[in-house]
Amino acid sequence: MSPPKRSILIVGAGPTGLTAAIELARRGYSPRIVDKDSGPAAESRALGINPRTLAILAPSGVSAPLIAAGTKVRAAQFHTATRDLFRIDIAAVGGRYPFILMLPQSEVETILVEVLVGFGINVEWQTELLSLEPGDTGVAVQLGRAAAPTEIVRADIVIGADGAHSRVRKCVGLDFSGSAYETEWGLADCIVDSDLARETVHAFDLAPVLFAMLPIRWPLVRFFSDQADVLGHVPPAIKVMEVRWRTTFRISHRQVENYQKGPVFLAGDAAHIHSPVGGRGMNIGIEDAAWLAWLIDEGQTARYTAERWPVGRQVLRTVDPATRLLSSDDPLPRALRRNLLPLALRVPAIRRRALRRLTALDTPAPPWLSASA
Repeated sequence: MSPPKRSILIVGAGPTGLTAAIELARRGYSPRIVDKDSGPAAESRALGINPRTLAILAPSGVSAPLIAAGTKVRAAQFHTATRDLFRIDIAAVGGRYPFILMLPQSEVETILVEVLVGFGINVEWQTELLSLEPGDTGVAVQLGRAAAPTEIVRADIVIGADGAHSRVRKCVGLDFSGSAYETEWGLADCIVDSDLARETVHAFDLAPVLFAMLPIRWPLVRFFSDQADVLGHVPPAIKVMEVRWRTTFRISHRQVENYQKGPVFLAGDAAHIHSPVGGRGMNIGIEDAAWLAWLIDEGQTARYTAERWPVGRQVLRTVDPATRLLSSDDPLPRALRRNLLPLALRVPAIRRRALRRLTALDTPAPPWLSASA
């Protein structure tokens, strides 16, 4: 028998917080979710949705509208300036979702909000966490709104899904240790003209430049580079017709040592951040949120850190070396990328392992999905 439904406050209405709210709502809870912004993200931000995320979101009815709105990517092709290096067939992963879905985070959030409203829960926008204090009988929280009195509330559980600069994390004093890369990277969403395959991620080893093109909704694509001036490194095979959005960013690899402190829990970027190479960020946050919702309903929240921290650590330890290998201009990494890696991927076992890593199926499966399979 499930324990009595407890009062839950979710801070942050990005993909992680919205997923936590939806997964709790479909289990009979009525969480309260607040966010200091005025609405869902306007920029595209994160992009790829992997097969496991679609499986996690299917029971709540989220996956179907996501798939209807997104682009199914079925392959990844790696090139140099003059030749093709190797191709990974994503469709070979099989299963219900044999693809990576490309859909901007802004659209993902809009769909999540619509599904949450269907459960009778509305995001309280422009509502900011001012402070929180865990106690023996729950968490005392101060919430602030523009031109409104401070609200004092008490929750049995608080979920911090408020991003890399998490106020929740700072309020409970959890250290966010790690390191940052020295250089800026670049992103741009553009309308293009190209004969390159459309349902494919194209990565270019243009040493000393790493450049990639990801399809959003053709001819709209995402450019990604380890150079801030991403538009200055577009390969000749791609012609830029229009620039829709452009930004630069710095990569950090950080993780808290404990995802919970008493009745306060962290999920997504509030607990771990890493390179966008491999597209794990939004996906692992959604998985954190769904896992925590399941543990709350099972009355087993003490297991959360033990079950989710190793997954975050594994992703960091996988993504960081991969990022450095792909972006390094040193002779040895360049030789590995261009000579050894294409040969290694001809070995079936190595190819299968690379495919599972690319599709984020290399970590433990959600127990509630396994149990219902």
